[in-house]
Amino acid sequence: MATDVAATAGRDAARARLRFAVVITLGFGLGQLLGWPLAFLAPVLAATFLRMPTPPGLTASLRLLAETAAILLLGMAIVYLVLPYPLVAVVVIVVGLALAFRLGAAGGSALTVLLLLVALLILPLVGQSSPQIANVIAGGFLLNLALAILLSWLGFAILPATSTPQPMAAKAEPAESIDADMAALKMTLVVTPIALAYLAFGWSMVLTLLFSAIMAQQLSAVSGLQATKAILIANMGGAAIAIAAYFLLVAAPSVPLMLALVFAMALLVSGPAFAGTPASDLWASAFSAVLVILGGSLAPLGGDADLKAIDRIAQIALAGVYIVGVYTLIEILSPALPRLRMRVDRAAASLARARRALVNVPLQLSRAKAYLARTRLLPGVARSLIARVRALAVRLRRTGRSAGGDASTSSRDTDGN
Repeated sequence: MATDVAATAGRDAARARLRFAVVITLGFGLGQLLGWPLAFLAPVLAATFLRMPTPPGLTASLRLLAETAAILLLGMAIVYLVLPYPLVAVVVIVVGLALAFRLGAAGGSALTVLLLLVALLILPLVGQSSPQIANVIAGGFLLNLALAILLSWLGFAILPATSTPQPMAAKAEPAESIDADMAALKMTLVVTPIALAYLAFGWSMVLTLLFSAIMAQQLSAVSGLQATKAILIANMGGAAIAIAAYFLLVAAPSVPLMLALVFAMALLVSGPAFAGTPASDLWASAFSAVLVILGGSLAPLGGDADLKAIDRIAQIALAGVYIVGVYTLIEILSPALPRLRMRVDRAAASLARARRALVNVPLQLSRAKAYLARTRLLPGVARSLIARVRALAVRLRRTGRSAGGDASTSSRDTDGN
């Protein structure tokens, strides 16, 4: 009995690996041959669904597509309504990035965080130079998500599991707990300069932004320098493999060679990616980097189309080096961040007190006005009081003189008698 269970589990694992390699290769090949927008995203998103025990159901798929459409509409609203006001756009993008990274650090859906980064980072920064390209990206992302769902359904239909699928085991809690606020602050500090550079110089390199967004989404869900280094090394390793595969295809351009390379890489990655170990997500991250960079180099979009392949790869490498360097520096300096947050909290408290004081300004002004009005009355009161004292003194003198005159008259009368 135990032998049968082990054999069934082994067959299911083999089918899962083969299903992963076949579907990824099929999606990548169709995307490169048919050339719809951002075609390399379909296999990247399908890889997420293929690592599940079962594909997403119809209700869950429709809900996911509706959520995606709503988030992308939010991004297009920023393009058309907020970008004409640069300062407001900077504030909206930075605050939105902080909230998206906060969601990722708090354990939110990785796909939702990635969608928010697309809406807040890619669509506005590309849309400032060409809203039409932003429309293409938004529509392409939604199309590729739908195709990824269909590909996962096809894969599970062609190579179904031989036993009843078991629910996925809950991920083990990380050894080092994640401070969601601190993680959001770190990633906001890393990504904001990229956003400001795109806004300032009008860049529109979609592939560089997408690679940066995927790395940022992965980094927002981990804590600690070791975990950060592992993700960065995985992405850099995937980028190196993609660059090598690209130059191989340039040297010997062939569709069968391209499909064979993708199938071999997917089959190689599927083993550790389905092992259920802490390193499984790292292998999946590296393979996502391979698909994004290789697919984007073969079929560029937007500002990337005006660049040579070597320029696109160099820019992606520079973006990776920048994220690696800045995030590592922030991790090293992270002990000082709590003090910075304390100062920010104190500044916020001071601003709150100042706001309350400003609210009381009209009352204080009315009181001062009443006081000044009373003060203006004092000179008149004083003058009136002085006049009354003087009149009283005059009357007293007159009374004194009158009394003295009567006394002298009486004395003369007495002397005469």
